[in-house]
Amino acid sequence: QGQGQGQEPSSSSSEEMPLWVRKEQAKEQSEKEEEGKTPFGVYLLASSIVAIASIASIFEYTYQNPIFSIIPPSNFLYKPILGIFVFTGLPLSAFLFYKAIKGANELSESMDKMDDMR
Repeated sequence: QGQGQGQEPSSSSSEEMPLWVRKEQAKEQSEKEEEGKTPFGVYLLASSIVAIASIASIFEYTYQNPIFSIIPPSNFLYKPILGIFVFTGLPLSAFLFYKAIKGANELSESMDKMDDMR
């Protein structure tokens, strides 16, 4: 009888996977889910670059500097080019920033799920 009772806990513990195995499986699963997604840092970098370019376009128009030192303010394309940079750049920058925050939150939640495994 003593042997039978002693073997029961070992059999139940052998059925239960060790913590490190469960963490590795969760990590592999999250990597499969993240496959093909753009990292949030890329969105954040793109958002920053686009925002800087749009604000710089406002300064270029205000101070009448040539665009890229090529198109002078007297050119008929000067205002439309700067307008495109400003009016599409600021909303695009906001959208890219939103995507970056959303991606960072998803990554944080997946890491929290991996850490809570007991």
